[in-house]
Amino acid sequence: MMFTSEHKPSFGPKILAITALSLAVASGWLMSDSVRGNFVGSILLLTFAIFYLLRLLATLFVFLKRRMSWQEAILISTVMSIIIIVLFNYGRRQSNSINAVDIIAIVLYLFGSYLNTFSEYQRYVWKRKPQNLGHLYTEGLFRFSMHMNYFGDVVLFTGFALVTHNFVLFLIPLLMMLNFAVVLIPSLDDYLEDKYCTEFQEYAKRTKKFIPFVY
Repeated sequence: MMFTSEHKPSFGPKILAITALSLAVASGWLMSDSVRGNFVGSILLLTFAIFYLLRLLATLFVFLKRRMSWQEAILISTVMSIIIIVLFNYGRRQSNSINAVDIIAIVLYLFGSYLNTFSEYQRYVWKRKPQNLGHLYTEGLFRFSMHMNYFGDVVLFTGFALVTHNFVLFLIPLLMMLNFAVVLIPSLDDYLEDKYCTEFQEYAKRTKKFIPFVY
């Protein structure tokens, strides 16, 4: 089971995930527009990818306290590596300068990163307080969505796809959203309800599940 209350450093699986993603970023950069002349596009993609990698590093080694299995690490490494390489290699940029589409992409990427990372940070700080041990976190950005971190990922990868100027790549955040809504969120909700019972049920009644103010 992916979701567990067992706390364990899991350094091996986490190092595997970070190493695989680092190699994917390096491979994507070397095979991308950087060697075909679109310097601005490749720099934007590289910046997005490195920033995502740093955020993942913080999430895995600071915020994530539960055990991470080898199977989970391999799955994350494989899927995210493919996504990164595809984003690098299937861009359709014609301009070698930043335009309005790029500005929107940057805003979406930064906003999504904020939603994901700051919501995780708020929960991390709250859970470190002894009086909160064994209780469900429902404050901060998680007041607006039960799964704000997942929503942030969808927003940031929408920006990531947009900066490629290849609108077919919007399939990436769309498929990511479907995976969250159909697979991960129901599984996590079942786990949280078993663990927190009434606290979770009350939280679910008053809070949107995924998209703030919508769903």
